[in-house]
Amino acid sequence: SKEIPTSYVPFRNAHFLSIATSWAEVIGAQRIYIGAVAEDSSGYPDCRPEYYEAFNRLIEVGTKPETKIVPHSLNEAIGISAKENPNVVAALYREQAARFTVDRIRGELLPEAQLEATYSDRYNSSTQVDRTESGQVVARFSMPIYEGGEIYSRVRQAKHTQVSRIQEIEQQRAQAQQIVVQAWSQLQAAKAQLISDKAQIEANTTALQGTREEEKVGQRTLLDVLNAQQELLISQVQVESTKRNILFFSYSVVSGIGRLNVQEVGAVSTVYDPVVHHDEVARKWWGLDITRDDGTTEHVDAWQGRVEHEPVK
Repeated sequence: SKEIPTSYVPFRNAHFLSIATSWAEVIGAQRIYIGAVAEDSSGYPDCRPEYYEAFNRLIEVGTKPETKIVPHSLNEAIGISAKENPNVVAALYREQAARFTVDRIRGELLPEAQLEATYSDRYNSSTQVDRTESGQVVARFSMPIYEGGEIYSRVRQAKHTQVSRIQEIEQQRAQAQQIVVQAWSQLQAAKAQLISDKAQIEANTTALQGTREEEKVGQRTLLDVLNAQQELLISQVQVESTKRNILFFSYSVVSGIGRLNVQEVGAVSTVYDPVVHHDEVARKWWGLDITRDDGTTEHVDAWQGRVEHEPVK
């Protein structure tokens, strides 16, 4: 049944996830688990997979930069890079263009039909004729019979080009995988280094406290205390440096998988979407109106030469 059950608690899972996200950011956790059942999504809206995809996006834009959610595993990162890495995407489009080129050249072997119609109406074309009216309809049909093998040769050439484009896709995926594996290894090493650095701070803090107590009873000098403080300061600086490395390598992983952009990072509130402008002018035979980046519509009247700005509805 798709009816909402009486046991439904409005937006319950959002409260659980919000608390878990807050605490995960405090302790530096990398994953958050929740036991939602997808089969219950018809009755409980906050059990749908789309709900958790949207919440992951909310976590990305609503937490600190160093809390940037990276793929949970190396295999997941490699899988994303094989589809979304910019070089891979470019190679996919090149292969698609090569495939269309093969079809376009092969189309030259097909028959071709054209229909042209003209109409003219003239007044006072000469002193003897007041009005001349004429019309013409021309139909042409061509069928290639023999072209000397030139078209077939170009088709074979285009097919070989397409095969090379397919090989480029695998090459770009291998390069993207290499970049992701390297960045992932550096990220994991930096995380392990952070654990070691924090343990070093605890050890230096304990050593400093012991040195101060020994200095009180005359077993250590003031120079020993200063040296212990310096060791503690060095370890604290090392922790901050390691945190910087974790942030850098995290973005390196995100860059390797192809998601280091303003939309994923949340750098700006408004992101240019070319699909909106494409849909606006696709198959549009006339009209000069455009939609600006701020959402306003520019209306151009070609006859009056005046521009009117209207908000998008």
